[in-house]
Amino acid sequence: GRAAAAVARMVRSPRAAEPTILASRDGIAAIGVGSAATGASLSSLGGGNILGAFEGRLDNISALRADLGLDSAASAATVLLSAYDRWADACVLRLRGDYAFVVWDGRDQKILAARDPFGVRPLHYATADRQLSIASEVDQILGAGFADAIPDDQMVVEFLMRDCQTLDRTFFRDISRVPPGHLLIATALETRTLDYRRPPVLKLSFSSTQECYEAFRDKFFTAVRRRLLVKAPVVVQLSGGLDSTSILCAADQMSDDRPQGIASVIAASAVFPGLPCDETSYIDAVSRHVRSPVFRWDGTFPSEVEFLEPLLAAPGDRIPWASGTEGYVGIARSHGAGTVLDGTGGDQIGLPLGTESDEFTRNDWRHVAQSLLMSNFSISQTLRVLRWTAGVTSPDWVRRFYRRAYRRLQNHDVPNWLAPQVSFRAHPGEQLPKGHSFLSDAQRTRWETLCAGPLARSVDAKQRHAAWSGLDMAFPFLDWDLVQFTLALPSQYWPVPRWRARLHREALRPDLPSEIYLRRSKAEFSSAMTNRVIKSIGIISDLLEGETWQAGRFIDQKLARRLLVSFRDAPSRKFVAVYHLWAIASVEAWLRRILSYRIDVVRGA
Repeated sequence: GRAAAAVARMVRSPRAAEPTILASRDGIAAIGVGSAATGASLSSLGGGNILGAFEGRLDNISALRADLGLDSAASAATVLLSAYDRWADACVLRLRGDYAFVVWDGRDQKILAARDPFGVRPLHYATADRQLSIASEVDQILGAGFADAIPDDQMVVEFLMRDCQTLDRTFFRDISRVPPGHLLIATALETRTLDYRRPPVLKLSFSSTQECYEAFRDKFFTAVRRRLLVKAPVVVQLSGGLDSTSILCAADQMSDDRPQGIASVIAASAVFPGLPCDETSYIDAVSRHVRSPVFRWDGTFPSEVEFLEPLLAAPGDRIPWASGTEGYVGIARSHGAGTVLDGTGGDQIGLPLGTESDEFTRNDWRHVAQSLLMSNFSISQTLRVLRWTAGVTSPDWVRRFYRRAYRRLQNHDVPNWLAPQVSFRAHPGEQLPKGHSFLSDAQRTRWETLCAGPLARSVDAKQRHAAWSGLDMAFPFLDWDLVQFTLALPSQYWPVPRWRARLHREALRPDLPSEIYLRRSKAEFSSAMTNRVIKSIGIISDLLEGETWQAGRFIDQKLARRLLVSFRDAPSRKFVAVYHLWAIASVEAWLRRILSYRIDVVRGA
């Protein structure tokens, strides 16, 4: 019926071969998948009263099959529906993995949809004419005609200002996204989302710090192993830093264990000869340490495809890396790989965030003094730590006052090229759901960092680019079981918060090359971003100086041209200035892509 026809329009695309569609018995609802390449499957129960679509990976699928009495070959969608039939909405609490799903319950005339805790799998929706449309990609909803391609002002300005905080909106006014770790519940009366994630309520305890490190190592290796249980080879993006090296070293140790179904592993690294961010020496050290081959590409030659062929879904997502290169895609394709492991999330779970505050709370002044004396901080760094600690230990009213004052200061830094009708206002940040209680300031700080907009935006952009390239992106550091473990760790088990201290540096010390363990630096990729803009200055100039200017609602073209001239005369080394120029060009290219899309729609009508 009408619902099946609507789904058919969404799932049929050049990248989605042989779509499969199921309709409810009454014809009110329909679900479909275009391809099983990303673990997509469909199922139904009750003669078509309950429909389910699942996309992604279930890490505990064997245990769920056993608990639910299902056959060992039951698909993920079948497992999902059986879990929903038994546990209702609470079924999501029992799932582990990277996933998005939709369930239609004809008995209650209800739709339930959800994303994994950190939104590795995308999920978007739109409501119009009493119809709810849910799809993995924004393009599917636009292409099916369920929403108009009208930009969302707030999202565009957040992108321009590099202040991506919003979790529930997309770059299109009439399309929303299910935030990471949220349920979407829709009935005839309302459509709402709620956060199903909860921080641990009990602290972990160990007989020694070493026992804690061993437990972390086991959790981390499990997180990596889960993402290696695929048939095709896996690529690890190796930057030469601690996070990516940790993933490669763990994967390398497991890759020869083929009887257990572990995929073979290769590494892909960008090198930047002549730039301060070049990590060749560290990449060499890792290459000598592992058995897996390490392939390299030159990251100093950005691709102009990001401006010539921008993605429709969002500006700047064509190649969401500072260098503007994507050499890992060619490496993956040439070796038949389908999955790419990325180190995003390493800082969020590895930094000893807030431990000083907990030590103050416990009146552990000896440990506080030891932390500062052993930290190798400069005087200015020590003062920053003390100022930050004073902030997190202050009463709530003091912290609220500080945040308001900080936002007012930010409002004075609005660039003159931003159009006044959409003037930037510093985002207050997402509010934590009511009812959350925290074991410590450290747990609260880590939770806020993990649930913040910048991490969600980074995951979205990287996964979108990977999917466009026919690949699947996975993030071992964002494994929910691993994250829960770190959230439950008391401060006494964390390393002393010296410069670049990381929990996984200490816990994985036996697995890491000595050069990586001992380094206390981190590559600063502002030089790669500057190089990216310099190498693309020709096409950026064409975008900013052309007679066509689609970005007038957001950007004053005359002042944007002044920014361009200033950069050409003396290329800025400040990351913010370089980013602004790239972002302006990205928004203009994206808006032209929307214009051409609208023209194509009219012609095809």
